[in-house]
Amino acid sequence: MYLFTILAISLTGLAHAVPARKYLDAETYLAIDKVLNAFAFAVDERPVGSLDQIFAPDAWMDLHLAGSPQIGTESITAALVDLLPKFKTQHTFGTKSIVLHGDGTASCKTMFIGTFWGLGNKSFDWLQNYPMYYDRLALDEAGEWKITNKTLMYMRISPLSAALLNGVKNSTYIQGFELDDLHKDAPWHACSVIIPALFAAIEHDSGTSSAKHTGASFLLSAIVGFELGGRIGRALHGTDMLSRGWHSGAIFGPPAAAAAVSKQLGLSPRQIEDSFGTACTQSAGLMSAQFEAMAKPMQHGLASRNGLFAALLSRDDYTGIDKVFERHYGGYLDMFSQGTTLAPQNKPYEVIQELGEDWSSLQNISIKPYASMAGTHGPTDCIRNLQEKHPRHFQDPTQIKKVNVVQHKAWHGHGGQDITQPTTVLSAQMSTKYCIAAQLLDHAVLPAQFSAANLNRDQIWHLIAKVECDCDPSFDHSQRWATRVSVHFNDGTCLKGESEGPRTTHNPLSNVEIVEKYRRLADTCIDPARRARIEEMVLDIEGLEDVRDLGRALEARTRCCVT
Repeated sequence: MYLFTILAISLTGLAHAVPARKYLDAETYLAIDKVLNAFAFAVDERPVGSLDQIFAPDAWMDLHLAGSPQIGTESITAALVDLLPKFKTQHTFGTKSIVLHGDGTASCKTMFIGTFWGLGNKSFDWLQNYPMYYDRLALDEAGEWKITNKTLMYMRISPLSAALLNGVKNSTYIQGFELDDLHKDAPWHACSVIIPALFAAIEHDSGTSSAKHTGASFLLSAIVGFELGGRIGRALHGTDMLSRGWHSGAIFGPPAAAAAVSKQLGLSPRQIEDSFGTACTQSAGLMSAQFEAMAKPMQHGLASRNGLFAALLSRDDYTGIDKVFERHYGGYLDMFSQGTTLAPQNKPYEVIQELGEDWSSLQNISIKPYASMAGTHGPTDCIRNLQEKHPRHFQDPTQIKKVNVVQHKAWHGHGGQDITQPTTVLSAQMSTKYCIAAQLLDHAVLPAQFSAANLNRDQIWHLIAKVECDCDPSFDHSQRWATRVSVHFNDGTCLKGESEGPRTTHNPLSNVEIVEKYRRLADTCIDPARRARIEEMVLDIEGLEDVRDLGRALEARTRCCVT
């Protein structure tokens, strides 16, 4: 099953031998259908007090809620009463497959569209999914059908959909809270592109071939993708892509994902070049998607999906653009470097120079310490350092008069824009002003700072209004990570800080700190035993005989760590 997209499903009661079927007459069908519809009505319209008319007294239900499964009508009612006020729902039923068994019980598989409103920062934010209910029913003493067992099941989805969902930010998973990885020279988030494509490719291939996918082969394929993505980014001058308004990771990502999947599937050189050609023509992503839109979270996921798609096509001998990187008319590098003021326009030699010898592209991937866009990290570091050196001055944030931030044009354009209230999680994570205000107020820029309860606090917006962001034209490409910050206080004091680059890129988290970060975050959403099992497999991934074991450990239910 694909990483994170399939919930672990308990099928208690289904393992027993199923009695012979009986003829299902129209009257019985309608009676059972009425009960199933009554449950959906109770959930959508909220008369949950009627559940004792729907469920048997000792019924068993697993809708993947907290404390699931619920046993007994009282427990089922309590779980729904706790959950339902948080959002609105709508069931749209499709086919119901009702079977009447020889022992007088019945079962039903119901495909449906589940729609949820109010899951985001706006009342009209919505989500749709396509699950299935599996119900067991029996007649009570009065001859009325009651549900004895209800299980919510999620279906397997296509590899392309899995890569997209697992790669997307905010609306999905790996890059879900900006706490992922970053490349120093070529700003992209390698894991959110490469890892989903590889897991989806492995699951798809496992269903169509007998190939063995070990942890070692997975690791090697990931390295290939990480390495190529960084090299392509350097060939396009890295952060210059951001300065010109491109979402860089969505541009570098498709050929990198194609490379990783091609390696994992053992494609030939000819097929690999075809996959590059098909992946590169799907590269796209505008940085304006960060403003009032939902599209930005989707773009790394699209890069993952498109690279996987290209590799799967080339495996079946679908031809792609030949020599796609070096072509002048319509070629990848020449087209995406148009409009740059840097010379040379692009550097195709970066893609292959000292390949297999120079590993700096791979080594420049680091892990974020903050839950925000990379360009906010330098200013956040400067504020944090000043707080540590001058704690007395920062005890009362209301005494701050003004904060000035100066950065390279790439990061100023990306994060220095004005932000207005009310805002969204994504807009706040992209905003230098918001992140500085959060650090000043909370001494932290972590998921909690972007929760619904904290996002629109008056205190934080008073501080945001005091932050001014600017760019310094004298900062050249070699100074793209440099930051200067000055904090002015009501008493006339001015404290200044500067850095050549954030600790994210210039003093990366150590292996020990990365493990500590993983444990701290994982403990908020999964149980300690599962957290330890995942950690053990990741730290010894080259020893895994079947990397799908890691996928299975990752794919089960998680708790929401932010409210």
